[in-house]
Amino acid sequence: MLVNVADCDVHIVPLNRLNSSQIFWLESHKKHEVFGALSWFQNITRFEVETKNLQNDNFLMLFVKQGNAAILAVPLFSKNGRISLISNFYTPAQFIFFDSSVLNEETAWSLFIHLLHDNRLQWNRLYLPEMSSSQLETIQSASDKFSGALYFIEHTKNYSVEFDNFQAYWQQRPSIIKNTISRKYKQLKKRAYTVVIKSNIDAKDREDYWAVYANSWKCSEPNCNFINWLMTEHYKNADVYIGFVYIDDIPTAAQLWIFNAGVASIFKLAQDKKFDPLSPGSILTYEMIQHAANNQIRKIDFLLGSDPFKELWMNEKSPIYNVEMFNINTLSGKLLSLLQKLKTFMKLILRKAFRHD
Repeated sequence: MLVNVADCDVHIVPLNRLNSSQIFWLESHKKHEVFGALSWFQNITRFEVETKNLQNDNFLMLFVKQGNAAILAVPLFSKNGRISLISNFYTPAQFIFFDSSVLNEETAWSLFIHLLHDNRLQWNRLYLPEMSSSQLETIQSASDKFSGALYFIEHTKNYSVEFDNFQAYWQQRPSIIKNTISRKYKQLKKRAYTVVIKSNIDAKDREDYWAVYANSWKCSEPNCNFINWLMTEHYKNADVYIGFVYIDDIPTAAQLWIFNAGVASIFKLAQDKKFDPLSPGSILTYEMIQHAANNQIRKIDFLLGSDPFKELWMNEKSPIYNVEMFNINTLSGKLLSLLQKLKTFMKLILRKAFRHD
């Protein structure tokens, strides 16, 4: 590691009490225009406080300074000795803030793990949700140096595809999706339909989006505030696109995508169940990928989810992990670790029993 942990100071600040210089530093050191921005974590926090009856003071920003300069910041939720990242709960990796002139992503995560074991933080359990394979490897490597217990489990998948142009992308698709799109277009042409894709999202768009969502297979959102914030937020280097398929002037499919740095992230999909036979959602995915490719997008990221249909549209599949670490130097951490070990053992026993049957 490039940084000596002994030379670092730790400062923990409630997320809703950041001063102007801390806000400036965070906004200057984000690693993703949307998913790594301070506003993203602030609005996740607001959503969690509103829907889960949590306290604002449990949501923190851990700053690490070397001398007088901040070099790392990690957004955390902390309660009763249990720490977790303020989770993106959408993206296939976790974003933290760091000074790229001092740290890279690997050394930043490693420094965070070292600080946990440097007796300057009171904790018994650390939860790291939605970690990529490379992030998991870094956490494992850093954790090997300490007396602790680490557990991880594959939580879901991340599907993505890279291409040079839309024609090259579409040629790679399996015949089943090509035939489906061709057949559904023929059916749609017998109806009055339109496809709308836009980045300036207004009140009517939000109303139409939630109308589709309410009639889709999706579980109800606890509230609409987080998604509505995303639809109306303005970014310097990213755009939030909304797409619709209207049939007989009825919004039947809706999707939210985020374009940033040559990557289009498919954020939210919804399709009115009454129109399932016409597959307007598949038509909209086709249209939005083509729109993305025509706007210099060269990678589509389906974010989180193991839905089998994603394999028809994407080429790459990567595992996403949930990680837990226990501080066995504390009694409660040791007990939590033993409990987790027992749970893991019982799962293995049950899995072997079912395989035997």
